[in-house]
This record gives sequence, structure tokens and C-alpha cells, in this order.
Amino acid sequence: MKGTNEDFVKGRFTKYLETAVDRARRDYLKKEEARIWKDVSEDMETSLYGKEKAGLEMEEYWLVVIEEIPWEADTIRQYLKNCLDFHMWKSLSHLTDMEIVVVFGKVFRQLTFAEIAEKMGIEPQKVASVYSYARKKVKKGWERNGN
Repeated sequence: MKGTNEDFVKGRFTKYLETAVDRARRDYLKKEEARIWKDVSEDMETSLYGKEKAGLEMEEYWLVVIEEIPWEADTIRQYLKNCLDFHMWKSLSHLTDMEIVVVFGKVFRQLTFAEIAEKMGIEPQKVASVYSYARKKVKKGWERNGN
């Protein structure tokens, strides 16, 4: 009996240690990924403006550039990846092509569902539905990433 009880305790302790190591590894990888993302974003901002212009002017530039982005999902994804922080981008990265275009039109270009529908050639009700579903997906992704 004593051997069986010791084996059980050893098994439970081993499982506890494995879980602790897995969590520590996951946390380390998340922090490292966020650090790398931050470094890349800062490098990009500096390369766009130079050290003396990086900062507030980035927001002004960003607003002007939004109007020039074509209505193509891949282009929008690349633009958002370059402009958003890591956690926000990770939440948006799970959206389909149609969802990313609709979210970009609604949130970043501040268009109505009717205006977006006209640009995309679909019904306004479909745009509203896609936007609603995309919001839920982004929220779920945001919560899943621990934010």
C-alpha cells in the first residue's frame, strides 16, 4: 500500500511541476513576443520620421494614410499590423477578409454601414451583421490573449 500511495503522490507532484513549467514557458514566450513587437514598431516609426519627428506626428500621418489604403484585405492587414500594438493586432488577426475590410471601414475610416456596403457592393444589413460578428471575435481574441 505504501508504494502505491507514494507513486500517486509522485505522479501528482510531477504533473504539478509539468504544469508550472508549461505556464512559465508560455508567459516567457508571450513577454518575448510583445517585446519583439514593440522593438519592431519603434524601429518602423523611427525609420518613417527620423528620431526628431517620431511621436505625435505619427498620429497625423496615420490619419492621412488611412484614406489612401485600398479596399483590399491583405493591404489593410499589413497596414494594421504596422500601426497597432501587438495585442490589438493579435485580436484582429483572426478576422476573415470581409470582416477585416468592414472593421477597417467602420472603425478606422469612420464610415456608415451604407457607405461601406456601397464600396463593397453588398447590402448594408450584411455589413452590419459582419461587423457585429467581427466585434465578437475581436473581443473573444482580446480576452483569450489575457487583456
